[in-house]
Amino acid sequence: MKGGQAVFVEFKLESGEWPSDKENPASTAREASRTKGCANLGNTCFMNASLQCMVNAPYMREFFTGVATPNGINRSVRLTKDKKGKLVEETRRIEGEPKWRTQLNPSNVMGCKGEFVKPYAETVEKMWDSSAYFSIYPWGFKRALGKVNADFQGFRQHDAHEFVSTALGTLHEELSVRQKKPYIENPEFRPDTIELSYEFWSNFLRRDWSFLVFLLYAQIKSTVEC
Repeated sequence: MKGGQAVFVEFKLESGEWPSDKENPASTAREASRTKGCANLGNTCFMNASLQCMVNAPYMREFFTGVATPNGINRSVRLTKDKKGKLVEETRRIEGEPKWRTQLNPSNVMGCKGEFVKPYAETVEKMWDSSAYFSIYPWGFKRALGKVNADFQGFRQHDAHEFVSTALGTLHEELSVRQKKPYIENPEFRPDTIELSYEFWSNFLRRDWSFLVFLLYAQIKSTVEC
């Protein structure tokens, strides 16, 4: 701490709420609608916990289910209160098919011809199903995962990061709008790192572009000093 430095403190209310919750629409959106849990299929807690993070990422629900939400792409949908004064989501079905169906790329040899994204989208739909009261059993998605990577066959424990990397990488390839991946040579290192980073990123986008690139991908620079 340094002299004159400001410190902001928030105290919990007697009701158990935090004052900032009333000012944060993302917080109220989470309270209004929550995903269902996934039953353990052996030792698949690594998959269940990761799925919760993936399906609750902004825009994921709208893209894979076609349901407009307050914290999604369509900002015209709002939170409302029911007769008891509880916040509920005012969701609505978007016209046409869910976005993932229109961007499916079955010809990409790096994907699985849609055999992975389909059970994933079904799992997302079930996890957001407000009419269901119990956890779901993502058997279809689990089988598809084992076909993508044989290491995930069976019911053993695995690393959550490896699962997320495999799942997101496969979803990206199946939803890539690039019909062909041209061979591109990246430039050699040179001092003008800003221009160099533009070239690397441009080359990447010429081969790979999908909804997940827009949502999750980024470029980082790492240096080593001896």
